Amino acid sequence: MNKEDPFLAEAQGMANGAIMGRRQGREQGYAQGWDEAIALANQKITALTQEKNDLAWGFNALLAVTAAALDTLEKGPAGQRHAVVMDYLSKVDSWRQSGHLRGIPHADPVMRLKSPETAMQMQSWVEAAIAQAKLQKRDSAPTP
Repeated sequence: MNKEDPFLAEAQGMANGAIMGRRQGREQGYAQGWDEAIALANQKITALTQEKNDLAWGFNALLAVTAAALDTLEKGPAGQRHAVVMDYLSKVDSWRQSGHLRGIPHADPVMRLKSPETAMQMQSWVEAAIAQAKLQKRDSAPTP
């Protein structure tokens, strides 16, 4: 066969066409796959952004409720604050053990950033309750 054989030219053209078709198909498949992945990622990013925003609004709402309760407790009797702090510490201990808290809420970095006044107020009340408990323990200890 020589180069001018029509059969050879047709076969070579088909082979070249098949190679080009596969290349174009592969490129189109990569592009389509990339576009689908980006669309899916964008949907997930949108959902996560919405969830983050909802959690931020919820956190702010809880801070408003907490601030109102703490202001009321500040004006109330010390015994009432002490009872609240003891209940708070009990819940913190339970929630930390169950994995619902990563640490003591008033020492949490996000809490200290978002509401430093609330964190500092709770910390001072906790410290006062601990000091009172130590005094009571010392006073109730039998003397030799």
